[in-house]
Amino acid sequence: MAEGGATLRQRGRPAASTPRVDTQDPSQDEAEVVERSPGSQRASPRPESWSYNTFRATHGSEVEGLLLFPEQPRQFAVLFLVVAGFSYYSFTHDSQDATQNVRNGLFAGVLIFLVYCFLQTRDGLMMRPHPGVWRVVHGCSVVYLLVLAAMLVQNRDGAIRAMQFLFPEVGSRPKTVVPAQLQCEINVDSLYRGVSSIWFVAHVTGWWGKMCMFRDWRFCWVLSIAFEILELALQFVIPDFQECWCVCASKEYDWSGRRGKKMGYIRLALNQFTPFSWEQYHWEVFSSFKRFGQIVFAMLMCLVTELNAFFLLTTLSIPKESNFNAYRLSLVFLIGIPAAAEYYEFIANPDCWRLGQNAWMILSVAIFEVLVWVKFSANGVLFTEPPPPLVLYPILAFVLMFSLWMLLFFRDAPRQPTPRRARGLVTGWGCLDVLFWASFTPLLFLTTQWAF
Repeated sequence: MAEGGATLRQRGRPAASTPRVDTQDPSQDEAEVVERSPGSQRASPRPESWSYNTFRATHGSEVEGLLLFPEQPRQFAVLFLVVAGFSYYSFTHDSQDATQNVRNGLFAGVLIFLVYCFLQTRDGLMMRPHPGVWRVVHGCSVVYLLVLAAMLVQNRDGAIRAMQFLFPEVGSRPKTVVPAQLQCEINVDSLYRGVSSIWFVAHVTGWWGKMCMFRDWRFCWVLSIAFEILELALQFVIPDFQECWCVCASKEYDWSGRRGKKMGYIRLALNQFTPFSWEQYHWEVFSSFKRFGQIVFAMLMCLVTELNAFFLLTTLSIPKESNFNAYRLSLVFLIGIPAAAEYYEFIANPDCWRLGQNAWMILSVAIFEVLVWVKFSANGVLFTEPPPPLVLYPILAFVLMFSLWMLLFFRDAPRQPTPRRARGLVTGWGCLDVLFWASFTPLLFLTTQWAF
């Protein structure tokens, strides 16, 4: 599997400056260079001068027929269009509004940067509908990371005023007032409110996107159940997490496409945003302690990214209908698809020692988002009350029991992942299976947080 254009080298390979004793015929070396094309993502005799667009170098002839429209070098044509557009706008628009001028300047700078990303940055794993689309997506994530870094060095009021240049609704969110008794009756009005909510759209696209990213229904099941547990555990922090029992019970968890519905042109259009080739991922979660930790880390980062949306809205007083929320959810969804593929390559391929550009980017974005809402919640915006005992004690019991199972399970397990090792371990140790499932039973007490 190719990793988003990242240059991969063998571990332990000597530096480029180290002399090499060449005992083979030069023609054989040239044949080796041709055979070990950049798309193989392995050690290359010329790692520094090799093209970054390694995936296209190998599959270029196959990809061109599947693209929505062909990719051709048009650097000078695009430069001419950009210069012409900026020249026309700058000489025909002369606003006296300082706020509008600052906003126009920010848009102009971002546009130039995205044009550069479209033309000059390296390709990732995603090819359709056009490789440049995904280069622009990566550029948008860079811009968002810069915005988070700029917000981090401000105070809360300064960050809100800065965001109001682009999103005037920021800071206008009223304090959430939760009614003493939620209306949990199942009727037409309650169903309409649930379907018309932005979170319903986020859930549906998120479930589909997770299957595109992780390609394992068990992985997605764990993520969905874990997020429901976090919603129950964090209701004392985020009032929006309070919901009726029927909301969770009525959610649809079929991401794998087993029903085989035909969607015609809609499916054809969506396929243009799918990977060039579908490859089944074998995560081998229980094959070793290292692999188990890597998978748990990926799940935690995915959950943190989802929770960051709620924490940012609360700390910055952003209405959930804000364009900022919609743009952020869309960007995280788009950047997450190639990021998951790159992370899988990083942990599954022993020759890959470099984390892909999109995986590094989404990790950085998640960390900076946490830093932003942690800093701005220090003045009592969040965590104003201690966790209730019915939340704290079940989580502590789960952590203790699960940690005990983890230590016992991986005590004699191999250190390096081995294919199909997980199934034999799980089904072979009956006592540890009981401990594994028993560790989750304390979390059932969290269901008392639902409204009935």
